[in-house]
This record gives sequence, structure tokens and C-alpha cells, in this order.
Amino acid sequence: MRIARIDLDGPVTAIAASGTVRPLPAVTVIDLLAASPDERTRLAAAAGEPVADARLLAPLEPASVRDYSVFEQHGEGASMAIGGPDATISPTWYEMPAFYFSNPHATTGPDEVITPPAGTTGLDLELEVAAIVCRRGPRVPRPLSRRGVSQCGQPTRCGARTRLFSSIGPTFGIGR
Repeated sequence: MRIARIDLDGPVTAIAASGTVRPLPAVTVIDLLAASPDERTRLAAAAGEPVADARLLAPLEPASVRDYSVFEQHGEGASMAIGGPDATISPTWYEMPAFYFSNPHATTGPDEVITPPAGTTGLDLELEVAAIVCRRGPRVPRPLSRRGVSQCGQPTRCGARTRLFSSIGPTFGIGR
């Protein structure tokens, strides 16, 4: 079972399986992701009739998006791109990897045209790894933290690199 969102005179959660898309209008994507496997199957059983030629939307409308740099080589490359060839990663990065808040309202779905912002001279296309957190909990102990992450995905991110570098300044560090 794959969870999707489709446009039926507005966004509707749907189940995609065996080449068909079936709407679940009274259920949100987060409801499905947060449900236990048995509950998810029960909810999916209530899906409506298949919809032909459904237009897929972005799978989520995230409340926030944090883009972390957790690979050392990526951090090194970003540091040099921002601060020059001799720049290094801030020592604090090893305690808490750098991240920035991305624009959750810019999340797009398949086949949507992405228009670069005016004045952009460089775009960055990256395959990302996403963890979808659908349960609240500050400082959740590690053994329990997996309960709040319901799904992982592989979104593609296209960013205005020139805008990013001008906003984070000369260093690549915590919470940028």
C-alpha cells in the first residue's frame, strides 16, 4: 500500500495500489502514517472507488521542513563553497549537525513545474532522505524515538543555492 494525496476539487488522501488510486476523504496522510499497521489496513479498507487519471499532489503538506547536513563530506563541501577552499567545518558540527529551515509551502508534487526564484544564478538538485515525524515529544529517549518517525522517503530537493549561501553567511554551523 502506498499513501498519496490527489486533487479531487481539493486535496484528498488516497491509497495507491495495483495501478489504481482510491480516495480516503475523511482521513489525513498523517492519520495513516501515525496509525499502527493493523489500523492503517482497516482505514485503507474504507477507501472509495478507484479514480481514473487522478493528479498526484505532494504527499504531505509539512508544517516545517528542516534540512540537515549529516554527512561529513557534504559539510566539508558546503563549508568550502561558502568560505573558500581552505574553509573547514565548525567543530560544533560534530556535536550537532548544521541545518536550515526550508519553506514548507514550496513542497511540490510529481510533474509540477518548479520555477527558480528571480535573480537566482545557481540551482541545487539533491536526492534527500526524509524522516516524517508525526508524533510530538520533546527529548524523546532513543529507544522510543522510532515510534514518532512513521515513514522515510526519498524526496528530491531543488534549491536556490545563491539565496541559501547569502542567507547563511561565511560559516556552516549549528541551526543555520
